Amino acid sequence: VLLFDRGGIPQDTRQEQLDPPGTPAPLTEQERAEQASQLSTFFWVMSNIAVKSVLHHQAWAAVSHLEGLRSLVEDMRRLVGLSTIQEGQEEWRTTVLPPVQRAEQMAMLREIAHEMEQLTPAIETIGGHVPSAAIPYIYDFFHLADTLIQHEENKEQGGFL
Repeated sequence: VLLFDRGGIPQDTRQEQLDPPGTPAPLTEQERAEQASQLSTFFWVMSNIAVKSVLHHQAWAAVSHLEGLRSLVEDMRRLVGLSTIQEGQEEWRTTVLPPVQRAEQMAMLREIAHEMEQLTPAIETIGGHVPSAAIPYIYDFFHLADTLIQHEENKEQGGFL
């Protein structure tokens, strides 16, 4: 008499027992490298779009872009193994107020960009690609935006550049 047929039942591993149901399988090294490359490129492209939102006085769009960029930095930290904090549980989500003034938005954008740039060695270590040649030009665009904002503020106050 056969009570249980274990032939069709896969053996659980220790990790499967610890992970909640629906947890995706870990990425292969190649998948991690590809995802890191995509996240990095997307981050730097979106940085330019965030600047445009700031310059066009689109406060809600700018804040949304800043949040998205900060989330990309956190995603990258998890991907390269520098963070185990679950998505949505990051401290900045409850401790950092969104900037209202355009100069403050640009300052936060620079800070976030610097955080992503600091991850370059970790990204390259896992085989990812960072668009390093483009980054200085992106910072030039940030500088141009800062100059335009300062010029507009001086003009509004009746001053000169």
